[in-house]
Amino acid sequence: PISPASYFYWRLNEHHKIRALRYPLEAAVDRMKLATFENCRNTAVTMVEVADWSEFVLHLADLPKVPADKFSKLNSTPAISPAIYEPGATRLDANVRGWSSWMGIDIDNDLIVTPIDEAEEVMRALDLPYVIYTTTKATEAKPRYRVLFEISRPLAVAEIKIAWTAMAAYFGGLGPDPACKDLSRLYMAPAIWLPGRVGQPDANLAPLNDFRFSLTGTPLDIEIGRA
Repeated sequence: PISPASYFYWRLNEHHKIRALRYPLEAAVDRMKLATFENCRNTAVTMVEVADWSEFVLHLADLPKVPADKFSKLNSTPAISPAIYEPGATRLDANVRGWSSWMGIDIDNDLIVTPIDEAEEVMRALDLPYVIYTTTKATEAKPRYRVLFEISRPLAVAEIKIAWTAMAAYFGGLGPDPACKDLSRLYMAPAIWLPGRVGQPDANLAPLNDFRFSLTGTPLDIEIGRA
């Protein structure tokens, strides 16, 4: 569950310091990437490089406070994507040069309800590094959330849709949204959801807030989908 942001920064920074002492050359060998956007409507891309999964989670742990309604979702919530772009590119499928070594699935719980605890148990059983966080329409009765996880390597453009379809099937028991596979797909970044503003479309007056992560484990072997 949501804890003070200072706790996240302390925990992640301590973990990162330990890794830096043990693996001083790791960051130079392999750096994860994420495309960031000011909001869901803005197509201007800022590419961010991080040394490892702990720094990736640290980048997400700022948790801005955003009202849980459609206007705020589209205009005030930062967004992220595993897509890799050249400098100066805008968000467009044709501009994607590949995906970095992480993926995400959306659990909307429209047909079946998978509690967040159950999703976390699955990620722990698979020994995967993960982030799980609720999205704007999440409520106690119907938790809607996103699961991000590290994969074993970056993906070439031709591999993206195949790999994403394989991953959606791999996690099929959680009921992931099967439509989230376009090359330039973006995700709203984690936030602390405030009650939506009355009168705004899709206002969630009692949003559920949850942000969980694991810094340990082994990236999911992307080759499992090739069998």
